[in-house]
Amino acid sequence: MSIYSIVNGAGSAGKTTTAVALATLLASRGATVRLIDCDPQGTASHCTGYPVSVLADGQPTVAEVLAETATLKDVEVPARVPVEIDSDGMPIFDEDSVIPNLTVVPALRQTLDEFVPRLPVIRRGVVRLRRAIAEADDVDVTILDTPGNSNALTTSAMLATAAFEDSANSGVITCTFPGPKEVEGINVLRNELVSINDEYNTDIELRGIVICKAVTSASQGRLYVEYADDVKNAFGDLVGPVIRDGVSVPEAYSFYTPVPLFSRAKSITQDYSDVLDHFIKIGLFPEAAGL
Repeated sequence: MSIYSIVNGAGSAGKTTTAVALATLLASRGATVRLIDCDPQGTASHCTGYPVSVLADGQPTVAEVLAETATLKDVEVPARVPVEIDSDGMPIFDEDSVIPNLTVVPALRQTLDEFVPRLPVIRRGVVRLRRAIAEADDVDVTILDTPGNSNALTTSAMLATAAFEDSANSGVITCTFPGPKEVEGINVLRNELVSINDEYNTDIELRGIVICKAVTSASQGRLYVEYADDVKNAFGDLVGPVIRDGVSVPEAYSFYTPVPLFSRAKSITQDYSDVLDHFIKIGLFPEAAGL
């Protein structure tokens, strides 16, 4: 089983959209996928059928896994899309809502925000998620969405990619907007991985880079095109095809739907499919090769 944490150094770089899109596309190709939402914003949960209005009703979340009061098996639920949106803008689900092959471990800001400050001071707190994954039922691929800022929860999610001894195909995928601050964040992340590996005796690597919200021609923004080219030149095959910017991403969010299942997001869905194909070609997601 391969495990990937989707990480970036700043918010709004396409991290959650990437996590949900890759998970959904892998599931559509026949791989069994577990999506773990470690971001207190809960956007990945929202887009896979578990918005705050549902979770506030007592559904256990990833916070209970971190607190070790629940297992992943207790918490994970089938991902789903609404069959319709009611007049109040709320999703309606039924038996046809389930997304085959995809489960989600949801997050709720209230419970996660309360627990995260305790992670660094609890004995072996940051490795609890890694242990929970190691003890969970097998799936082909586990994808973790992480917070937009670097904290103990981000470290916990990155350490979780080393849940198994044979983790050569697992690791970190980062998302970046093609701008100077965001591109610098890639090197900051690599340095952070060096520190984590040194402290926890792991060998977690940066395995892929996704350039999101990209322009595709100089007429749209020459500087951004140049930054995207700089990333490709610096990191080579780690960099997948770019993901174009588009209004269909927030639209899909408003419909509680993953981008690949949103009818008006065909172009961005194709971009993510190209990214997935590229990553499989360079050795990521080996379980999906040939599907």
